[in-house]
Amino acid sequence: KAWVEVARLQLALNQGHLARASAEKAEAIDRDSVEAVGLLAWLDLQGTNREAALERVLALVNRKPGDARAAALEGDVRMALGQPREAARAFERAMILSPDLQNAARQSTAMREAGMANAEAPLARWVAGTPEDPKARVLLAEAYQLAGRRDKAIEQYERLAAHRSAGFAVLNNLAWLYYEGGDDRAEAMARRAYDLAS
Repeated sequence: KAWVEVARLQLALNQGHLARASAEKAEAIDRDSVEAVGLLAWLDLQGTNREAALERVLALVNRKPGDARAAALEGDVRMALGQPREAARAFERAMILSPDLQNAARQSTAMREAGMANAEAPLARWVAGTPEDPKARVLLAEAYQLAGRRDKAIEQYERLAAHRSAGFAVLNNLAWLYYEGGDDRAEAMARRAYDLAS
């Protein structure tokens, strides 16, 4: 653990070679350390042998098939390598092993980038299970908006806007969707957003 922290500090100081040496020491102590393997994979991705990052991570996944963090790390590396379909499968495994909003969002993004159908489904499932989670609902609304599913996005933004704690971005996005649809409520919602922003 200490060598991982040293490596992170060295990375923050743009000392890549030193960071790699420290991460390698951390991996030598514990070859199943997701943090150490993750740092080394990130360094591989910055170099010329980017495929080494995937090889490194897949070896970890094979050793720790039940570790959600290893599965998510595979997803992150596959996204960096431009493999969104495979990344979506890795994030799906991570979700099965340990449900987590961040992985639901990553899976949704990977599915969208891969052109897969119903890319919003991971977030929709999360919101169905945790309906009072505003952060998850914002992510779902944004996912619907990106997919061009205006009615679904409006439905989510309206639920968020009904709360006094709704932020500028929520109100602004809802106003824009109203405007695009020729809805008379667009101006009032835009003024509400403007009042918050000012």
